[in-house]
Amino acid sequence: MINIRKATLDDVDSIREMYRDIIFSINSKDYNIDQLTVWASFSENRNAWTKRILEQHFLVAVVEAELAGFSSISDDGYIDFMFTHKDHQGEGIASEMLLKLEDLVSGKQVNKIWAVVSITARPFFLKKGFRITERFTKEVKGVKFDDCIMTKYLNQKEGSSKENDIEVRLITHGSEEYKSELELRNKILRIPLGLDVHQDDLSNEHLHHHIGAFENDRLIGILVLTPLNSSEVKMRQVAVDESLQSRGIGKKLVEFSEQFAKDNGFKKIVMNARDVAVPFYEKLGYKKDGDMFVEVTIPHFKLYKNLHGD
Repeated sequence: MINIRKATLDDVDSIREMYRDIIFSINSKDYNIDQLTVWASFSENRNAWTKRILEQHFLVAVVEAELAGFSSISDDGYIDFMFTHKDHQGEGIASEMLLKLEDLVSGKQVNKIWAVVSITARPFFLKKGFRITERFTKEVKGVKFDDCIMTKYLNQKEGSSKENDIEVRLITHGSEEYKSELELRNKILRIPLGLDVHQDDLSNEHLHHHIGAFENDRLIGILVLTPLNSSEVKMRQVAVDESLQSRGIGKKLVEFSEQFAKDNGFKKIVMNARDVAVPFYEKLGYKKDGDMFVEVTIPHFKLYKNLHGD
């Protein structure tokens, strides 16, 4: 049985030891020895650990009277730690701790929770509804790390917008909504061309931002943002249910995606737009970049929009 309780200062040394052990055992498959050594060296700063236990919502998981994991979150929703003992991987401990952390900030008007997530931990956070919202490289003691921020929106204010009974919100990769997204993309964008979306390369879809328009919880429109680098994102797979077009759904999707991109540090959106859709995007401020070309048998134009003005 897993018991989750508040950490005390008596736990400091056990937490520090577990932190170091987990890094060298579990994270070793994704990081080299220099990275592991620098990362684990934080365990030596006892004062920093004491401060975090005192200032954050710091939890430990206990199994059969032994510490099996620890996690923490600040009042603004930042998850500082999420570690499970190397001998208790796959037992649901991190899932239990995450639920407790969400409960701890649920009454604090926090709209999202977020974390700087290691390569090793990203699959777990993706399964729990987090999305990669920023990628960056940091250098610690001369050693570089490829890092990312992952975010989970807890309510409508940050993760969705609603107008005239049409709600626009993020779709979690792998969810039932994502399956509906694929079916809608297939119906509108692939089947008319004699193609099948399930034959596309979907292996990196978990790295993209999926945005859906819903009416009474039914998916009626979809848009995907694919990060190209730290400042540029590509808009793709834009589709609206044919029976509901001319209701401004596409515009809502584009406006939501632009705000989402700006909020996450992107400065420019690019796309390959079908020629018949170019006037729609030009009305929203997009500009042509180059001549017409053919993609999947259809004439296209490259379009772009600078999110902070030209």
